[in-house]
Amino acid sequence: MSNLPLVLMLLLGGFVFLFAYWKRIREDYISRFVFASGFYIIIGVLIGATAFQLILPHLLHQSPVFQYNGLWFWGGVAGGFAGLFASVNLFKMKFTEVFEAAGIGLLLWFGISILAIVLASRKTDAILFSLSSFLIFGLYRFLDAKYRRFTWYKSGRVGFAGIMSLGVFFLIRAALILGIPGSDLHIGKVGVIPSAVAAFLLFYFVYNLSEGQWQLKTAVQARARLKKAKKLKRIK
Repeated sequence: MSNLPLVLMLLLGGFVFLFAYWKRIREDYISRFVFASGFYIIIGVLIGATAFQLILPHLLHQSPVFQYNGLWFWGGVAGGFAGLFASVNLFKMKFTEVFEAAGIGLLLWFGISILAIVLASRKTDAILFSLSSFLIFGLYRFLDAKYRRFTWYKSGRVGFAGIMSLGVFFLIRAALILGIPGSDLHIGKVGVIPSAVAAFLLFYFVYNLSEGQWQLKTAVQARARLKKAKKLKRIK
């Protein structure tokens, strides 16, 4: 496969992300905010992936358990989260809703991107990484249709399906890293640690959602409270 079809498939993944993201939260926010926040996340992913892949190899040394090839993935995760957090603050969006929508959209983008790499390089080990993304998306669709019926999910709050699915994705990713240690799609065996930590944090997030305990205070909310307090102080 030449570079042009590869680039086109990567762009297709970006459009699929944006569509999935918009479809998930289109009823909660005006389209202008949805697409603007989606582009923030896309830009964050691209900048993060590029920066990690180009800069960190000059700062870190490869070893039997660490390699440079998969740095783009964690750079994309970090950049996407930065774009998401900026969107939550700028457009006053609910973190849980946006996090779920962005996570599922990025999951599809990742799956399509890896599929493009498979077709371009003929590396069959990458098929499992791509396939896992699409299978997790199927799990998400199932959970999204059924989670309100789960008696143990006490709060019934939105976000369970996507965040649980992302937790399973990182758990499977950790297993694939151990099973395919020489793949170019991860940073080596040391990659099990951030994947396992991500899975744990996501499952803990789900637990808090279930208990109705999750309350994220964004910078926008903090500033709003501060302004309100100042106004009350002036009145007094």
